[in-house]
Formats: sequence, C-alpha cells, structure tokens
Amino acid sequence: MRHGRKSSSGKFNGYKTHLTKDTSPEIITNIDVSSGNCPDQEMTEPLIDEAKEELGVKTRSLTGDTAYGSAAMQKKMSEKEIELISRVPTSKN
Repeated sequence: MRHGRKSSSGKFNGYKTHLTKDTSPEIITNIDVSSGNCPDQEMTEPLIDEAKEELGVKTRSLTGDTAYGSAAMQKKMSEKEIELISRVPTSKN
C-alpha cells in the first residue's frame, strides 16, 4: 500500500484501480491496480495497448480528470487517434 494526495488536506492510503471498458455493451475490457502514489496517466497507454493486442479493441476516446489533460497526454492520444476528454490542468506558476 502507498500513500497518495489529492490536495494538501486530501490524503489517502491504498491503491488505485484503472480500467477500460466498451461503452456500448458495458463490458470491462481491461483492469489493473497501481499503488496510491502512482500518477494516473502512467497506466493509460499500457491498458490501451493491452486491450488492442489481447482483445482487438480499438480505443476511440478516453475520459479522465485533469491528471489526463496535460499537453503531453493530449499529444500521445492524438498520435494514437484517440479523442481525449479531459480538463486541462491549471498552471501552478
């Protein structure tokens, strides 16, 4: 188990669950677990690639919170021809 933080006051202990699903029949196509301190977006590409390789599932869109909205993630998903639906993180500078 690892410790994570959503904000300076919002802390949590445990794990994160990452999943992909086909929205039309509501079938989960892939699932994985990471430690609580693992950045959300680190699990995205492996899950998408596994779903394609093992099940032949082509991801068309990805919905996520601001952890997925970075310019780097936008570029990666654009290169894979995946629509990314996410808010852009606010600047901390």
